[in-house]
Amino acid sequence: MTTRSGFTLRVALGLLALAAPVVPRSRRGTWRRQWEADLRHQWAFLASQPGARFRRFDLLLRARGAFVHALVLRLRSLSMPTFLHDLRYGARMLTKRPGFTAVAVLLLGLGIGANGTIFSWTEGLLFRPISGAAHAASLLSLHGTTPTRDALSVSYPNFVDLRDRRPASVAGMTALRFIAVNIQTDGVPERAWAELVTADFFEVLGVTPAAGRVLTRDDDRATGGSPVVVLSHGYWQRRFDGSPAVVGRTINVNGTPFTVVGVAAPEFQGATTGMALDMWVPMSMQPAVYAGTDRLTQRGNSWLGVLVRPAEGSDISTVQAGLSRVAAQLAEEHPDVNEDRGVVLYPLWRDPQSAAAILGPVFGLLMAVTAVVLLIVCANLASLLLARGSSRRREIAVRLALGASRTRIVRQLLTESVLLAVLGGAAGLLFTLVTSRLLGAFIPPSPLPIDASVDLSLRVPLISFALALGTTVLFGLAPALQSSRPALVPTLKEARGMVGGGRRWLRGGLVAGQVALSVLLLVGAGLFVRTFQQARVADPGFDLEQGWLASLDLLPGGYDAERGRLLYRQLLQDVRALPGVESAAIGRDLPLIVGGSGSDTSVEIEGYVPAQGEEITIFYDRISPGFFGTLGVPLLAGRDFTDADAGDAQPVIVINRTMARRYWPDQDPVGGRVRIGDWATVVGVVDDMAYRGIGTPARPYMYLPLYSYYRPDVTLIVRTAADPGPVYEPLRAAVQARDANLPLFDVRTVAAHKDMSVFVPRLAALMLGLFGGLALLLAGVGLYGLLAFIVTERTAEIGVRLALGASSSGIVRLVVGQGLRLTALGGIIGVTLAAVLMPLAASQLVGVGAHDALTYATAVAVLLGGAMLASYLPARRAAAVDPIRALRHE
Repeated sequence: MTTRSGFTLRVALGLLALAAPVVPRSRRGTWRRQWEADLRHQWAFLASQPGARFRRFDLLLRARGAFVHALVLRLRSLSMPTFLHDLRYGARMLTKRPGFTAVAVLLLGLGIGANGTIFSWTEGLLFRPISGAAHAASLLSLHGTTPTRDALSVSYPNFVDLRDRRPASVAGMTALRFIAVNIQTDGVPERAWAELVTADFFEVLGVTPAAGRVLTRDDDRATGGSPVVVLSHGYWQRRFDGSPAVVGRTINVNGTPFTVVGVAAPEFQGATTGMALDMWVPMSMQPAVYAGTDRLTQRGNSWLGVLVRPAEGSDISTVQAGLSRVAAQLAEEHPDVNEDRGVVLYPLWRDPQSAAAILGPVFGLLMAVTAVVLLIVCANLASLLLARGSSRRREIAVRLALGASRTRIVRQLLTESVLLAVLGGAAGLLFTLVTSRLLGAFIPPSPLPIDASVDLSLRVPLISFALALGTTVLFGLAPALQSSRPALVPTLKEARGMVGGGRRWLRGGLVAGQVALSVLLLVGAGLFVRTFQQARVADPGFDLEQGWLASLDLLPGGYDAERGRLLYRQLLQDVRALPGVESAAIGRDLPLIVGGSGSDTSVEIEGYVPAQGEEITIFYDRISPGFFGTLGVPLLAGRDFTDADAGDAQPVIVINRTMARRYWPDQDPVGGRVRIGDWATVVGVVDDMAYRGIGTPARPYMYLPLYSYYRPDVTLIVRTAADPGPVYEPLRAAVQARDANLPLFDVRTVAAHKDMSVFVPRLAALMLGLFGGLALLLAGVGLYGLLAFIVTERTAEIGVRLALGASSSGIVRLVVGQGLRLTALGGIIGVTLAAVLMPLAASQLVGVGAHDALTYATAVAVLLGGAMLASYLPARRAAAVDPIRALRHE
């Protein structure tokens, strides 16, 4: 045998040594001798064979069998009868102490259920945003980019070129736009929500029809040539009672007859995250159903979202590189509108224009919070198991004295932990099944078709039971190890007060950890409660408190720009004359819309020289005269719009304070000019309004006169002097008097509109407050349990102290002081953790800093109050000890 083969034998024997610890100790010596003899025999056999140096790996393959054999022997040692005996015995021990079992299962169920609930919300809304689509898992969201912006929409001509020139790494692309439409089926108008989609939409997503057909490429051949529509399954059931005859039926969509060609699969509700849509309209019909102008030929008009399905085996970087090359070609071919423009891809859960952008940070925070709650629950459970081990120390000592191994004791105790895990996991799953459907209860009424329903996937119960098993076994291991090594002689003599100091320190450490985590959650809850309070009272830039908001859409009525402007004037005149109405106006976009900020456009500002690479992109709104007065927005300079700012009049605009300071820093902006297609003159400056939500920095904003920059879909704003309720019917009657076929949609009060704007901080404050309170309760229970345990163990000592003249108040101070020392230790750790971690959530805070002193002080005060109560009850019990009975029992 060669030297190399001798080295191979040593390696094989080394592998044998590595496998030996897996073998049960009683069989390890025999097993090792047998395998060592086998390997040496194999080595001698190979040495006698020609070309043995080329077969040296055969010896290593032989040694691999030792690992398999060792594992088989270990599994056999865990025999099924023994395992079943452990299960039966563990079940008896749990039923023997129903109070302990109920508390442990309840605690574990709360921790697992809270995690399961938040996980189901997060998975349903963020990680499974398109249900019912076969290819949803691989879809990517595409946005346009400039040197300073990376979440832009895409124009239809640019999309068509990207799709037609797509690289081999892209299997398909589709474009879409979420729109509101008016539907007439039996002469009665109603609001519906649709997606305007390219005809390959269903193919790219992998959605099949439940009836009829879906859209095909033929539906996008010619503009206005395919008046067909696909209904959602829910809308079909709700509006047409699930009638099969709906396929082929004609309905009016924004005044245009459309033929229903199919019904989508039941699970599919659209590609707009968090919305349950009613129908899908082919992109070729855009001029008939959206905005009234042909956007399909405007390369500079970016208004579409785009979804990309990668080819099999292609990752996001490959797709990004291929589409970026196409975008660079488009920039060269159309430099007037595409210069310096590119594309960027996001996974759907990171799409900056989806619900993930709004709810993602909050849900991420809630996931972290529920994990902390679970840690507190586990610490409490570990304390319970330690206390239970103390009560069973004589039983365990007897079993050890009779010859049971420590390993056998630990295995039995861990088996009981596994039973607790199963029961706690089941309780947690039941908790999740109930609470996962409650997300909608936190969402205020909204005109949008928000769908907060969450369907539990298989991952939710799997994760629930995995968490239950992992946490219970992990946190049950230390108590099991502690309980398996009692001091045999004192324990068998039933001596009291002989519990090891290590066990007390372990329980004390667990309680201090609970207190620290509770402080962290209380500080977080306090910060978000204050954020919600600040958001409700923060200045949004306007003082409108009472009134109505209602949507109008003149497109279905066939109004052109001239007739539409006339109707707007007449309608405002009628509404302003209604009893209880102070003023009325019309606008396209409104402040405080969740996730919104209005439309934007590139402009040129006279006299302003942009820096190298600077883009001048300004958000804008189209408004009627009286808009600022109705909202109560201060006019800082110049004038408001008038009815004369219409038609062929000199184009004028009003700008906000931030735009004035940004582009006219040292001069009066009134009289300045901005190119928006044509040059428009600045005639007024108003204060900033919170278009992007409370607490977000103001951005440059400009207002265009609605009568010059006409738009058929607008919002009517009515300011009332008192309760807006009595004004509703006269308002509707005034609209119907002007046009009986013109309904009001999405009608809501100003208060409801504002409530929707603070939905995110309210959800965060409510959930964090709930979890913070739960954490405080658990920490109090843990502290109470520890002190009650200590009082029980030190009963004789307390009796001696009382017999020697100690006062009851002194005993109370002794016990309470011990509790407060643990609380102080945990509080210091918790405040430190909060100071380090809370800045990570600073972007979600409004009007309050991450190190707000009042919040920290309040959290500490609440904690001390809870700790005093939890400590005082065991202290009273200790002070009531009868010294004679305590000493006699000892």
